Amino acid sequence: MAKSKFSKDKKPAARKEVPKKATVKKAGGKKASAKKTKSSADGKARWNDRDSLRLGFVIHDVSRLRRAYYDRHLKQFDLTRSQWWVMVQLARLRGAYVTQTELAQRLEIKKASIGGLLARLEANGLIKRVDSDEDRRRKYPVLTGKGQKALDAVAEVGVDFSDRILDGISKKECAIMLASLAKMKKNVVAQMEEDQAAG
Repeated sequence: MAKSKFSKDKKPAARKEVPKKATVKKAGGKKASAKKTKSSADGKARWNDRDSLRLGFVIHDVSRLRRAYYDRHLKQFDLTRSQWWVMVQLARLRGAYVTQTELAQRLEIKKASIGGLLARLEANGLIKRVDSDEDRRRKYPVLTGKGQKALDAVAEVGVDFSDRILDGISKKECAIMLASLAKMKKNVVAQMEEDQAAG
């Protein structure tokens, strides 16, 4: 009698081993296929598209939420964020003088816009304009004592808020994050300058 093809004395053909896809664990224990990082033409490693987009969204969200927080808390000082930023720039001068035009350039806003901001700050007694020794027609905006006190009070709010949003983040992590963001800023500025040069 012919033996069945399923008889015991016939060994089944060995199965080929199929290499498994590398996996990485996501939050919640789920697994996802690991993706290799691409390389650009200059040999530098490139980010996974999904990772770079997610990073951009997170940076945008944190910035948006910080602005919303400051807008809400600046109301108690009768200030807008734009006015506060003008005051910060004047405080950074540490006694040096800049014209209205130079201040507008520092803030990257139009001359007409800076004029309105300075007028409101002056009306509230937070800044004053001093005459130039060289040209009486030229006036320099400077902080008043009242303006400096308001800026110090806002700074206290900022310090408290920074402590809250950095909760759970170590000094080492903060230093790495700061250095990374500084590099990103440098890259963005370089790219903008390159685009501008290219016309």
